[in-house]
Amino acid sequence: MINIVLLGVPNELPEKGDGYELHRLLSTLFSPELPPEERIDILQTEYDMAHEEALGKEMMEMCNLSEGIWESGYKEGEAKGEARGMKKGLMAAIQWMKDHPDSTPEQAMQAFGLS
Repeated sequence: MINIVLLGVPNELPEKGDGYELHRLLSTLFSPELPPEERIDILQTEYDMAHEEALGKEMMEMCNLSEGIWESGYKEGEAKGEARGMKKGLMAAIQWMKDHPDSTPEQAMQAFGLS
């Protein structure tokens, strides 16, 4: 049997003592906006994790991982947005050509601001 737990981790760090201790810990670990020094400070003061050289190195790796995940999602979203825009533009161009069957390619380009 497999149990799956889904937690939503906000981009902003939840306030301390709001009843969201697990969310705060996960946000501390994975937030792309929190600098490594602040992460280490929170982990030391709130979660009693000793600061060692290894912790700093692992924290930098985690920061890089969260940045990589964000960048990957951004690129995927950007590509999907571009594909939708291209499709929408192509459909508009086809409709314009239907509405103006005697137009030249130059007139079509001018109509779409491409000249």
